[in-house]
Amino acid sequence: MGPDRTAAILTLEKASRSNPGPWVDHSRYVAQACGCIASRCGGMCAERAYVLGLLHDIGRYARVSSERHLIDGYRLCVERGWEKAAQICISHAFMIQDIETSIGTFDVSREDYLFMERFVDVTIRYGVHPSTVDRRKKTLELKAYFEHKIGCSIYTLLPGVIENSFR
Repeated sequence: MGPDRTAAILTLEKASRSNPGPWVDHSRYVAQACGCIASRCGGMCAERAYVLGLLHDIGRYARVSSERHLIDGYRLCVERGWEKAAQICISHAFMIQDIETSIGTFDVSREDYLFMERFVDVTIRYGVHPSTVDRRKKTLELKAYFEHKIGCSIYTLLPGVIENSFR
């Protein structure tokens, strides 16, 4: 069983004291977006989506990092028995489910890297990544999928997105 909203909020608050930064508000916005979208999708639990969105970047509690936050969040959630949250922490950066599509820096130990590599089942290359276009296409596919399920643009559900993004 995963965390409830209260446990997730308390975990995020504690993490924000450990490593304050814009990632905390980002996590809140992601949670809000996940909850709004899931509430319009049949068969999805808006509360669970909110909680998982809130925790997706929780690995940033440990330090300022690039891809290391994926494994730090995974470990924190596994320690608490939050298996689905752990899975999302380590996989949310890989929409294509291919470690080679990472656009971040792998600031982890060799052992952690190999673990992550096994987790997404491929190797990594550095620099400006040729998968950026494929990543964007996949993101748009996912957006279209959810918009079809909810019957409207996801942007209409997200507070402030239209006003702040499409000026």
